[in-house]
Amino acid sequence: MRHRVALSLLVASAAVSLAFIGLTLLASVPPAPQTPATLRWAYQAKGVADWGAGLSLILALAGAALAWKARRRLAILVLLLAAIGTAAAARGWIEWIFPPPRALGLDPVAKSDLDPADRVLAIRIGNEARLYPVRYLAYHHLVNDTLGGEPILPSYCALCRTGIVWKRTVAGRVLRFRIGGVNNQNFLLEDEETGSWWQQSSGECLLGPLKGHRLEWAGGEESTFGLWRDEAPDATVVRTESRYRWFYPRSSWESLVAAVPPPRRSKALAERELVAGLVHRGEAFAVPLRSLAAVSPLHVTVGGEPVVVSLARDGATVRALAGEDRLPVQVMFWFEWERLHPQSRLQ
Repeated sequence: MRHRVALSLLVASAAVSLAFIGLTLLASVPPAPQTPATLRWAYQAKGVADWGAGLSLILALAGAALAWKARRRLAILVLLLAAIGTAAAARGWIEWIFPPPRALGLDPVAKSDLDPADRVLAIRIGNEARLYPVRYLAYHHLVNDTLGGEPILPSYCALCRTGIVWKRTVAGRVLRFRIGGVNNQNFLLEDEETGSWWQQSSGECLLGPLKGHRLEWAGGEESTFGLWRDEAPDATVVRTESRYRWFYPRSSWESLVAAVPPPRRSKALAERELVAGLVHRGEAFAVPLRSLAAVSPLHVTVGGEPVVVSLARDGATVRALAGEDRLPVQVMFWFEWERLHPQSRLQ
């Protein structure tokens, strides 16, 4: 009888773990486009995952205690499996699959093994410049870093091709981020301090205690290693980690992303057309990269002011000037730019 009760408790523990693992997976990576209502459901589902994990662990401990004297090895094995299941149920799989790096290896630009054409997310703050290889960020998605004394968050979403560096300070508080889930093929940031969810492409906090706040753009651009090696010879380059070498995207990763059906349709442009977008004086403007390659530099008026959009000499980096002022430019798939700026003007 004692053994039967123990076995029943252990089976119940496994069932609870599996149920909440499935729940957190469904909440993190939904099978269909998100709506505000389903996004709220996903956030609440992840919020109760800790309770499910705790229940699973209690059931496992009770079952192991009953089986301890007769089958000690089995009890130890079950406790180990329960611990793994509890952790998975509490946090879900997405952070296990794409773990944020905890420590960065840095190389001087001159010693980096990157090719000149390799894409990087590059930024200078004060006297420090740093390059984050896109294939590195495409796997890890984000890096909690500090540059020039500023806590920053270089981030990259391969599904919508958004590479952005945000500041990690919100209302005077420095936050640390991890992956929270996916919202219409753009990943969600989750801060460890409050568990709030933030949209990576816009920096807006959608759900949680910090809802309504917005991350501040830190600067930087998506560029090539060769261009920044020449323009910033003092920069450091984030080194890929050997233990993740099998997970970093291969050269074909962009074609694989292109095969994923977009979350919405557009009448203006192909959904996965790459555009360079900017917002100036309240007006949003975008130009397809293939069009810019044919007419660069492009002279336009945005927000009532003349703006020059051009490709840098590497033929890949997009830069914009309003007079002598450098404007922030975001390169991403059209479907995401249109979602963020539905009234955007398209060249």
